[in-house]
Amino acid sequence: GFVFVICLCYAEPPIEWQQRIEAGNMLYTEISGSISDFDPENMPVIANGYLGTLAYSNSTYISGVYSGFKGQTPSHRARISSHLSIFINQTLTGMIQPQQAALDIERGEFLLRSEFSSHCIVQQRIYAHQMFKNIMIHDIALLDTAQCNQSAVNLFLSVNAGDPSADIDFSSQTFEDKTKYSGYIQETETWNSTRVQVVEVSTLISSQPYTVTLETPLLFLSSFCTNLESSNASAVALRNYDEYYNLGAVKLSESHRQSWKQLWSEGGIEITGNLRLAQRVNASLYAILSNVRSDWPFGVSPGGIGTNAYNGHVFWDMETWVYPSLLLLQPSIARSLLEYRIQRVPRAIQKSSFYHLSGAWFPWESAFTGVECCPFNGGKNTEGLLEIHINGDISFACMQYLRCQVDPVPFLEEGGKNIIEQVANFWASRVRYNGTFYLIDNVQPPDESAGRVNNSVYTNSIAALSLTNAISVLEMLGEAPPAAWSNIANNLLIPFDTTLQGHPEYEGYNGEMINQADTILMQYPLGIKMSEAVAHNDLSYYQKKTRKNGYFTGDNAYSIAWLALNEYDSGVQQYRRSFSHIRGPFDVWWEKVRGGHSHFITGAGGFLQNFIFGFGGIRILTDTLMIDPVGLPDADGYLFRHVDYKGKTFDVSFDKTSGLTIES
Repeated sequence: GFVFVICLCYAEPPIEWQQRIEAGNMLYTEISGSISDFDPENMPVIANGYLGTLAYSNSTYISGVYSGFKGQTPSHRARISSHLSIFINQTLTGMIQPQQAALDIERGEFLLRSEFSSHCIVQQRIYAHQMFKNIMIHDIALLDTAQCNQSAVNLFLSVNAGDPSADIDFSSQTFEDKTKYSGYIQETETWNSTRVQVVEVSTLISSQPYTVTLETPLLFLSSFCTNLESSNASAVALRNYDEYYNLGAVKLSESHRQSWKQLWSEGGIEITGNLRLAQRVNASLYAILSNVRSDWPFGVSPGGIGTNAYNGHVFWDMETWVYPSLLLLQPSIARSLLEYRIQRVPRAIQKSSFYHLSGAWFPWESAFTGVECCPFNGGKNTEGLLEIHINGDISFACMQYLRCQVDPVPFLEEGGKNIIEQVANFWASRVRYNGTFYLIDNVQPPDESAGRVNNSVYTNSIAALSLTNAISVLEMLGEAPPAAWSNIANNLLIPFDTTLQGHPEYEGYNGEMINQADTILMQYPLGIKMSEAVAHNDLSYYQKKTRKNGYFTGDNAYSIAWLALNEYDSGVQQYRRSFSHIRGPFDVWWEKVRGGHSHFITGAGGFLQNFIFGFGGIRILTDTLMIDPVGLPDADGYLFRHVDYKGKTFDVSFDKTSGLTIES
């Protein structure tokens, strides 16, 4: 738990921290007792898109490294014991309570300061190096303060590595100052997929006291390598360890911070006139940027790489909720998320063929290889067979990327066309014709509580959109699309209730409560054309039908769609519901208001879309970027820094005084 106490040193955050807090770049708290007593799920993520952990957790994960067979075991993130979860023995060192803890959002660092009876202050810092993706660092420094009259402090340290990994058959070899852990995953994802090797080299932690001086921080480092990167992972991990360790704590920190600075400069969101909101926006973007990188295309799971939530699998969340918040601000990272799918098209074609269908049928839950990894439930893989809207979600994401390019041909040649075309082939083979309409039976819509239904309005809408988008792509390339595509797209049944003048969620829907936004996703993100009256009816009806403690997957779509209808108060009311899913002091996103998974970056992505596509009013149209902004209810203004569209980079800002400003 946390208590705020009055202490000579800790009446308020350190001055240098206070400046960062007031800039919206740091989150701060004081901790009584031990950091180990802090709720582990509310500790911040420390990750760089390759490596991930939660601060002071006993588990580390590498993006793309799984153990388990398909949906049977199932395949899940392979846990690695954390050898940098280092604690200072409070009793032996005479530590005074409370400790000061901070997440430096801008620099990707977790900081913990401890004062001792000598009035000396020691700072621990944990980070996954943003430039050198294969290393994680924990350094300990003695701070130069007026109260401390010592030039050195002795510390007794211990490590919370937890139980040995059950997922990787590690063996260890200890050297003078480091230990190498090497092993292979226990179970491959398919009969013939790669048995991934993981090698870790970590600083050896001694039971003897360490002396930290003003001049030289203590440096503890873990270097990782897999056979996905090198056929000689052991030699690379050892070489990297020595090379990076010899750089020293100061140079490592400088290059890490410079890399984060560069990343933030490439694109972001700034809020003026509301510090708390600015912190939450920055923390949400940090939560996403920590878990993805442009040079390691292994997708992103709803729980990120600091946890094994959802077994680390990739769902539609990536394309529909995380990816759009990056597309205009961090396009190279957005491209890497699409690359994850492009590389797994052959597996999607295999799945479709197995069920005697054409094209590419992507898995509902994807991990290492791209086979269906949805956990078996009673011997059946129901979501993997029914939640086929994911195919349309992936195709739609590719179209959005394509529309942001000066020249779309390179992306299409690099695999974008293959996805768009093969998804269209899938839909054409999956429909059934009843003599009047084309139908899609036996599906599960985004509102999973509906179970197995026929003619989900969202599924059918995105299927039709996938087909029309594929037609436009082939025609742009001078190719003739199959005639059937247009016929199917124009005659797919889109359920409509003429009495209520709205869209039932699926054929036979009778007013049941729903778990999350579904029908209204037609309006946003799909942009399906309908009258304002029908759009209003759908929003008003389904917002009342959505469970308050449902899954916060697409609920921000309500606020964005309301704002698009110029229903400002309704949009703001829904937007404010977001904040009940953010828990302090480190602004961790939670899937549900009560319960569910922590570090829910799906929620973070949807929250950021509120600003870009909701209040910012941005829409990526066929050949135009529409910007139709309105003000925030709780801030003076906002700025989208370095929007990237068709080869141009510009800032978009809006405030109550000067309105919309666009500057290149």
